[in-house]
Amino acid sequence: MVGKRKYGSLWVGLLLLLTAFVGMQTSASAGGEPPVVVPGGPYQTYECNSLLFDASGSYDPEGAALQYRWNFNGGWTNWSLSPYEEYTWFDDFSGSVLLEVSDGDLVVEATIDVAVLNVAPFILSIDGPQGPIDAGTKMTLGVHYFDGDLREMITSLDACNAVVSWGDGTSTTYQGQVSDTMIAGSHVYATPGDYDIAVNLSDDDGGWSLTSLRVVVNASSNPPETPPEPSLQILVQTVLAMKLPKGLQNSLLAKLGIVDPAVDPKKIHVDINKLNAFINLVEAQRGKQLSKTQADALSRYAQAFIDYLKKM
Repeated sequence: MVGKRKYGSLWVGLLLLLTAFVGMQTSASAGGEPPVVVPGGPYQTYECNSLLFDASGSYDPEGAALQYRWNFNGGWTNWSLSPYEEYTWFDDFSGSVLLEVSDGDLVVEATIDVAVLNVAPFILSIDGPQGPIDAGTKMTLGVHYFDGDLREMITSLDACNAVVSWGDGTSTTYQGQVSDTMIAGSHVYATPGDYDIAVNLSDDDGGWSLTSLRVVVNASSNPPETPPEPSLQILVQTVLAMKLPKGLQNSLLAKLGIVDPAVDPKKIHVDINKLNAFINLVEAQRGKQLSKTQADALSRYAQAFIDYLKKM
């Protein structure tokens, strides 16, 4: 009887020990080990160029399948079984990207440094005169350019401006907008000569490009027209066109009626005196029967007629 009780107690003890061991193994397995994240890098590219992120070196010590998601500029991608992700920045950038890797139970996060470099604007062509131009005439200039990935025709978020030095000591700054591909300007050269135009195109991040164009300017082939000589007829027509009160109109025309339309050089001094009398009458009626504008026009033209007569 005593021996049986001892034998039974031994079996009970072994059973309790085995139960405790199995419980410990189950608890450890449920806790598991976290994934090991290998985010790749370093990552560097140029704006408007796609950048491939590669976390394929990540693994789970227990062999579990992994899922990945990425955070670009504050926005998360969806969970994916692929360890790869592409992203494009349209402006220069210096900062970090977040990566989360999950084995289904545990999630591990990693921070990845990224540098996105600026792309300088590229001048495609410059449009200008195809040959010599005349002094005093306006010439136009067009600068065609691209800022971004020229291969894929993806424009950046940069705005560009062009400083055009015209070669005559003057310059003009033209401001473009985001996504513009041309800046246009114009200029007038006062004197003949050969002028080297320099164009400095820059974006808002400091990238720049240069180009130049030579312009040949000849003396003007169309000299300015000589204004018509003052005449009695024009002065009379001016008075009539104003539709003045009849009494004043007749008085002014009477003053002019004694001026010789043929302008006899021997009587120039007489005509000048009469034109001065016309001016005196105009000034006497300024602000009365003549408005300031009317008086200015009549006096100015009569004085021009007097100056013309004095030169004869």
